[in-house]
Amino acid sequence: MSANEDDAGPVTTFFTAYAFEDVNPVLLGMNSDTWVPTEQVNLARGVLGRYALDPEQVVLVVTGDIVESARARFSGEVDREAFDDERGAGVLGGKTMRVGAQTHVLIPYWFYTDDDAVRDLMEADQADDWIAGSGSRRRLAIRTVVHEAQHVIMKQAGEDEGDFSDAPRARASFLVLAHDVIDEYRAELGVAGELREPFEFSVAPETLPAWRAGLRAVVADYDRHRNVERLMYGVLQQSQHAWKALANVAAARRISKLTARPDDGVADWMALADRYWERFEQELAKVPSPATRTSPTEMRENAEQLADVLDLWLRGLGFTWRDTHGGSDAEFLITSRHVLD
Repeated sequence: MSANEDDAGPVTTFFTAYAFEDVNPVLLGMNSDTWVPTEQVNLARGVLGRYALDPEQVVLVVTGDIVESARARFSGEVDREAFDDERGAGVLGGKTMRVGAQTHVLIPYWFYTDDDAVRDLMEADQADDWIAGSGSRRRLAIRTVVHEAQHVIMKQAGEDEGDFSDAPRARASFLVLAHDVIDEYRAELGVAGELREPFEFSVAPETLPAWRAGLRAVVADYDRHRNVERLMYGVLQQSQHAWKALANVAAARRISKLTARPDDGVADWMALADRYWERFEQELAKVPSPATRTSPTEMRENAEQLADVLDLWLRGLGFTWRDTHGGSDAEFLITSRHVLD
């Protein structure tokens, strides 16, 4: 032990502020009069306090309705109305948001249910099934909070704010998509290997079929309403869900130094991902972890390079979103329906 370590003294855990929204305290094992947080909730507060650059400005929000809790924190009506919990084949496990000077980390209440309360409040069969998953939920709760803590770091460092207003419309869309994918990828880089499950290192079997099904639904809907703007947003949204899921796999592979290609036996791999995976993973590999500070110039360069890949990928799927007339206009086209068949 060095002299510095001798003088350092014990490390004190900082517990962030907390709030409960639309939650039955009894179901979480809390006293309904005092609302004193449980050990599991305090563990999450401690994790956030450990990672945050300014933990005094962080609030853990345990919510019974994460969508409504998030919507209440959006400043713009468009963002508020557009936000939902659809994530392709996945589910929304957490949301980190800037609220004034604070950073709020929204976590669903079901991570923290108390087994005894579940036995009292649920039907016997439902309670048994729910309690059987308690161990895995607790592990997932810690993993989720560690992931969200990386978003806290990036938000407090000002690294999650991409301004692409200087780009023409279609290009700006791809830059925003790339920025959001990078943001999720960086957050995943902060999740250590010991917190991961084995399945995280491979593409989930439902990811690509859900992408194809989502695109089919969007196009089928367009064939009825003929609104190109709505078509464009739908295709980009479905693709964003898939790209984020694939970026999570790329992050897990980078953490564990895996170099072999993902199993191309996964459903729809050859049709939807094979041609673009290598470059996608290579561009993401240039991105720093959330523990490393980066500049707006570097982040913009990363977004530009990944945006090129996403643009090419979308075209390969049969959709073109491009700027026209020197950037003064833009058009969205279906150029092929081969992935919809």
